[in-house]
Amino acid sequence: MNKIRMLIFLILIVVLIFFSWIKFNQDKFLLSASVDGDNLIFNLSKNKIHVFGYEINNLEEMDESGVYKNIYEFRDLNKEIKKIKVVNYKEKNILPNHAYYFSFSHAGGKGESGVVLKYFNFCVKNQSIISKVDVSDRDFIDECHKEN
Repeated sequence: MNKIRMLIFLILIVVLIFFSWIKFNQDKFLLSASVDGDNLIFNLSKNKIHVFGYEINNLEEMDESGVYKNIYEFRDLNKEIKKIKVVNYKEKNILPNHAYYFSFSHAGGKGESGVVLKYFNFCVKNQSIISKVDVSDRDFIDECHKEN
């Protein structure tokens, strides 16, 4: 009888771990971007997340205090969303072949408490977006300026 209880207990633990793993994978961030006409689309997540605000900063220029120059920001968004659309990005001085980084703050999820900040580097090149997270800022800037 104890072996049966132990077997049932182990099966329940395996099922719990399996469903937790599935739920964890569903909440992964996409963090990708694309150009749609004159608009930039930033895909954040498969599921809606609560975003407090976002900004785009110039990865190549710093202001007098040594902080990356702010290009565009939207504070107090406070919405459940999957993606962010920046309308008429050229009017906001987002130039082609120039490096920027996009950052947003959202409500913490699994293993994250409070407000979490996520970001990634991007540049508009040939009417598409290139983005990298695994290279240095200098290498990314050089890649943005390359002529193809």
